[in-house]
Amino acid sequence: MNMLNSVILEGDITKTGDVVQFADGHQLEVTIAVKRQFRNRAGFTVEETSEFNVVAYGNVADLLAKKGTIGQGIRVVGRLTQVKWVADDREQSAIKLIAEHIEYKPKKSQKKETEDEEQHF
Repeated sequence: MNMLNSVILEGDITKTGDVVQFADGHQLEVTIAVKRQFRNRAGFTVEETSEFNVVAYGNVADLLAKKGTIGQGIRVVGRLTQVKWVADDREQSAIKLIAEHIEYKPKKSQKKETEDEEQHF
């Protein structure tokens, strides 16, 4: 049986990094905040925010470097990977999202301009 490792996340960029060059390519890592709203048992609306590290390579990284500003909304399609290391004699690990495709949401000012233009027709 094949195993599936596929993720879609939508969120806003909260932290950008620098493009890192390798001998066979380059990468860019950003952090996105993903919000979730739900009602708790008491009936109150609660909002929780989770942050995820997203790693892009090659052309995906190039476009992310150009368009990926803090606050930009994005939809990331990709896969999860686990990174392991040892620090202070303790094993550490982190889960990262490897971006295979990124869609960029229109910024609010662009969206409003588009809506204004549509009203004139």
